[in-house]
Amino acid sequence: MVSDSRVEGKDGIRLFISLDPPAPARREVAEWGRLAARADPGLRPIGLEAIHLTLAFLGTLPSELTGAISEAIERVGRAVPGIEGGAPIWLPKRRPRALAIEIREERGILAEMRADLVSELDRETGWQPERRGFLPHLTVARASRGFRPSGVLPDPTPSLAFDAESMTLYRSHLDSSGARYEALFSLPLPPSESDGDHPLPGES
Repeated sequence: MVSDSRVEGKDGIRLFISLDPPAPARREVAEWGRLAARADPGLRPIGLEAIHLTLAFLGTLPSELTGAISEAIERVGRAVPGIEGGAPIWLPKRRPRALAIEIREERGILAEMRADLVSELDRETGWQPERRGFLPHLTVARASRGFRPSGVLPDPTPSLAFDAESMTLYRSHLDSSGARYEALFSLPLPPSESDGDHPLPGES
């Protein structure tokens, strides 16, 4: 377990919790994002280190809550095997601000863990999720202001199949160049019993 790097101070900080794909999967996703950005100049690819699967965007919360949130992560974190990539999606659909790859996990472990996390966060901090449903995805590129999709995307999306590597509480720092993510607490997740059954292309 990585030690808790708590943030001091009274001002609120922007927080979110995510699952982290292993490095080979992140490389596949980042490369597809770069190809998409080359095809459409209105897109800016996401850096390799910023690729994650968001479980809960917490918004701005007091920094003193990072300890309680970290403990909630420890209680719900478990192996999440069989995560697969799907089709490209624009988020939001009407006025896209990002291009992402849809994520599938057929056994329901991801949705179950997310529900447990929401329950723990409510109990510990009073946080409640947005009304819109949970849509697992990996963001690959951000869109410029006033962006309209050209309809030209690399085909196909990467053939992703992986187990989540860790569950992390991130702080989001915003500036003129975009968002920068700082890991405050990270819980390594155990590999599934079937680890190795889902090789990435070229790794079989």
